[in-house]
Amino acid sequence: MKNKILKEINVEEIIESLKKDSKKNSYLKVLWNGKNIEVDLNFEDFEKEVDEIREKLENLKVLVENSNEWDKKIKDAAGEYILEDAQYWWEPSADYEDEDMPGLIEDLTEIVGKEEAEKMVNDEELSLEAFKKLIYVNSITLNEDGNFNVSLFDIDELIFSGHIMFVYGNINGEFSGGDFAG
Repeated sequence: MKNKILKEINVEEIIESLKKDSKKNSYLKVLWNGKNIEVDLNFEDFEKEVDEIREKLENLKVLVENSNEWDKKIKDAAGEYILEDAQYWWEPSADYEDEDMPGLIEDLTEIVGKEEAEKMVNDEELSLEAFKKLIYVNSITLNEDGNFNVSLFDIDELIFSGHIMFVYGNINGEFSGGDFAG
């Protein structure tokens, strides 16, 4: 199960596979909006936590089956909780030489469009729309009671230079914060 990319979540099939797995690895790989991401079921003792694992898998099923909608909610939450930090970090003149700016605009244009790319580089402004286009879900850690942490990265590490962003939410669609580390 650990190398297989799950396109859909069959809770009982995964539980059975985990029962047979001698290593009881808590990580799965799933297809999220056409990209492979890692999911941590976050358990220590499979036998003792099987009911909690089943609940986490049910929540994962909801997330994966509605990944387009959840991706938007996660990016909206990142905008709410992380954008200000991203804007603070976004300073291309500190990270790029003058001769690199046209190439940076060209790279950004492919992601955010020409007008936004020029604003980002020439005015050092990072809009909410551009920010949400630049970030993507990297992994999800499922916790107790329907809570989860989502790790995000920015495309080509243009904003956070390899730092990881986190958004904290629950299966009810409520988000409680965001942060970055690394």
